[in-house]
Amino acid sequence: MIDHDYVRDSKIPKVSILLPNLNTRPFLEERIQTIYDQTFTDWELIIVDNYSDDGAWEYFQECARKDARIHISQAPRAGMYANWNNCIRLARGEYVYIATSDDTMSPDCLEKMAGGLDRHLSCDLCHCCLTVIDEQGHELEGWWLSLPPQVFYGSLVFQKHIRKAPLDGVLHGCLNTIYHSITQLLIRRTVFARWGVFRTDWGSRGDFEWEMRASLACDTLHIPEYLASWRIHPTQATSLYASDFYEDLAEMVVAAVDAHATHLGATSQSCVPNDISHFYRKEALLAGGSKKALTWLRVLSFFERVQGRAYRTKYRIGRRLGRRERLFDARSRYALRLLRDAGVSLDTHVRLL
Repeated sequence: MIDHDYVRDSKIPKVSILLPNLNTRPFLEERIQTIYDQTFTDWELIIVDNYSDDGAWEYFQECARKDARIHISQAPRAGMYANWNNCIRLARGEYVYIATSDDTMSPDCLEKMAGGLDRHLSCDLCHCCLTVIDEQGHELEGWWLSLPPQVFYGSLVFQKHIRKAPLDGVLHGCLNTIYHSITQLLIRRTVFARWGVFRTDWGSRGDFEWEMRASLACDTLHIPEYLASWRIHPTQATSLYASDFYEDLAEMVVAAVDAHATHLGATSQSCVPNDISHFYRKEALLAGGSKKALTWLRVLSFFERVQGRAYRTKYRIGRRLGRRERLFDARSRYALRLLRDAGVSLDTHVRLL
């Protein structure tokens, strides 16, 4: 049950900004200020707080008194994605932006992303580049660009383009998130009506499954500008890696494909061809088409964790990054294999704008 503490106005906004929260008071003023600073002003801010005990709720009450576009409520603690779904159910706008409470956005974020979806009606998702910051808000330069999806897309990261479904969805089969942070996405609200909300049984990385589910069916507009941020800090809800990381991702890939089969029904054509269904079984994914694939995936995870931390000398960094680049090449080759077997390619499923 959600306890409301506001009276809604009758005007339907263009964008619903969703801010689910639990005890992130140290970051809230910066987050709220980046919303106030938006050059696009036709928005509502829906805040659902999970009964924070750090002063966050009192701060939200103060904000709501000052701006009628801010609507606040509280809901029992039932997990991160349960509260994201609480926010989604209250959204009224044509577009939805999930503004995680410890992250930030550039002043022109909504203007450029909403404008992009307005102009490209075939796209249901809009995606932007990501600035990764530390607890104090300092940029970690090169962090996002070094991740496998950006390595795979290469120069396309810096070019405005449309990725036609199921391109990004199939790439999730490489057991790596294509959209690193939900803050990179502006989403047509109708996507949730068609493909459902976030599952709540995958822990802190369950958005991977929803993003695959959505991108298997929805075209994505990529805007090559840094419009959103993702903060790394000790108390964040999402974790970078865990011992069962790839096991969970493999299960989520299978679940996303199965969700499409269930949703589309036997008479509809699935966006995942039957001839690559073997890739979407957990064992095949973890094998990656070869006995060594799981090993290099785990080694890759290790190198991503230690990059820039444990190995400080030029000699050690150079030696390990050389191996890391070879691992990235291997993952890119596997990505191309998945796309080839799905009848998908960058030539046919990417349209430059």
